[in-house]
Amino acid sequence: MDDAEYRTNDALHSIQVAGEYRFDGCTHQNTFGPDGCYARLDEDNVLIANIGTNRLVSTQFHYISLRDDPPYQTTDTHSGVIYYDESTHQRVSQTNDTFESIYTWNRWKIERYLDEQGVLDDRTRNGLKLSFARAGDMREALEPKLERDPYYMVT
Repeated sequence: MDDAEYRTNDALHSIQVAGEYRFDGCTHQNTFGPDGCYARLDEDNVLIANIGTNRLVSTQFHYISLRDDPPYQTTDTHSGVIYYDESTHQRVSQTNDTFESIYTWNRWKIERYLDEQGVLDDRTRNGLKLSFARAGDMREALEPKLERDPYYMVT
């Protein structure tokens, strides 16, 4: 948090923000909903960077997958408390996604496909792996695959 100006009020998948970017008007208690913060990242086609990871990692996968109502993924609402500091808190209900069975993202397959589509910029510099993709571009590339095969993104 030392480098961030603020974080979103999502109790499970908050986003730390540095700079002027804001999530005003977003529904913070429905993580991957159509008016949620991840929908805003998609709409604004925000650049997602992976630095030093051995595979493509992005919470945006949850948003992309849920848009197509996959048979393995649904949403659940949880009640809890958000603490803003040691004394300021608020009770909330947070809607998030959950897998219906034992599935995991097939990151290598997704990474290869996004690279083939020209969506992923993948580099290695002095042994450090760097990969970059834009949120909306990832969705646009993956949606046709998900329409044909709803299990495309998972193993």
